Amino acid sequence: MHDNERDLDSGVSTSARPDASPFDTIATSIKTSRYVQALLGLTIIGFLLRFYNLAGNSLWLDEASTLSFARQSLLGIWESTAGGEFNPPLFYWLEHGMLVFGESEFVLRFLPALLGVLTIPVVYYIGSEFRDRNVGLIAAALLAFSPFHIYYS
Repeated sequence: MHDNERDLDSGVSTSARPDASPFDTIATSIKTSRYVQALLGLTIIGFLLRFYNLAGNSLWLDEASTLSFARQSLLGIWESTAGGEFNPPLFYWLEHGMLVFGESEFVLRFLPALLGVLTIPVVYYIGSEFRDRNVGLIAAALLAFSPFHIYYS
């Protein structure tokens, strides 16, 4: 099998006009590139799997611990994490900022779920740089449907 036989975009013109705006280039890529379409589909599925019933369970022990760290001041978070806390202070600082929207299960889980969804295209990029776009898609699909990743996102 030749390389162009494994290319999902073989035979499809994906070139954009040289004077096109970035939005036109993105729109053209979405319309013409099967890789971009597949990655977009995987990312949407990953979003649905991670955000479905996000606030369905009450807080677990580690989430309650995150909430107690996030309630502290920014300096207090730094001092608490300097003592050997597993998670870096940036995570707690970001969660501290999320508390503006409330202290519900959904708010506390939103940021990890969002970051979990955003790792899908990152894994595609790493796989495509490491080997090729097909490997990137396979890696992104494995991550999108990974029960472990969904649970911890």
